[in-house]
Amino acid sequence: MEIKVNGKDISAWIEKVTWSGDCGQIARKLSFTYAFTREDSNIPLITVDNGARVAAYDGVLFFLGVVTGTSRQEAGVTVSVNAVDLAWYTGKVKTYGVYQGTPAEIVSQVCGEYGIPVGELLEEGTATEIISTGDKTIYQVMEDAYGETEHYLYMSGDVLNIRAAGMEVAAHLSGNTDITDATYTSSIESMVNKVVILDGSSSYAGEVTREGQVSAYGLMQETYKQEQGKDAAVEASKLLKGVEESGNISAQGNILCIAGKAVYITDVNTNITGCFRITSDTHNFEGTLHTMSLTLEFKEVV
Repeated sequence: MEIKVNGKDISAWIEKVTWSGDCGQIARKLSFTYAFTREDSNIPLITVDNGARVAAYDGVLFFLGVVTGTSRQEAGVTVSVNAVDLAWYTGKVKTYGVYQGTPAEIVSQVCGEYGIPVGELLEEGTATEIISTGDKTIYQVMEDAYGETEHYLYMSGDVLNIRAAGMEVAAHLSGNTDITDATYTSSIESMVNKVVILDGSSSYAGEVTREGQVSAYGLMQETYKQEQGKDAAVEASKLLKGVEESGNISAQGNILCIAGKAVYITDVNTNITGCFRITSDTHNFEGTLHTMSLTLEFKEVV
């Protein structure tokens, strides 16, 4: 593990590094602590300022970002640093204009406008038009372009990429050699098993129901008001929610295992054996030890 700040290697003074990502977040995060004291002449007085560029390597560059915050207790001997990768800026820049074409073309247009290099872009999705009157960030324009097409954004250095979610298998993890713990969770707290459709005067106009779930778990009802130009049954069905299942594994670290990719799991309990999309990940580096915790979307990818 090697950390450089504005090109200067400070790895020797770093105690712990945490690198994480989530499908619901724009940018991946990196946090670390380093030794800082004026009482020991053997420890250099390292200064890490907000806005500094941070690069992290584990054989290869896996993070390039900017420092967004630091903290130090007066009585302490360490400084804590928080950084985010360069995708962060796409959520900080409001844009204005009309963007037309396929999702990949729109991403190229809006990123090109602000000098953001693009690499691999998912070619799925239909041509559309996105209008921003100064109300949308770069990230929101890109998200609106892809709509419901499942995708994830990641950075390769300073290059922005968008790929199909869950299609790339990052690793094969075995309970015999890699996985140290695995948890399966099942919940009906967010279940919706019946949606009543209401017309413009709030009168009954139909319903969609999962009868088996109603009989098994009891009635959990939502309502949907008809909207002009939309299929009421289709829209109401989107509100139905079944049993929420999730999985979490702890394992030896692998920098390829990040949110948006998939992981193939064997030799653990049968509920989480198969290929699943990673929805969030946390990697911890301490000395030569690299461990990770992965949260899994609980439907098999393949």
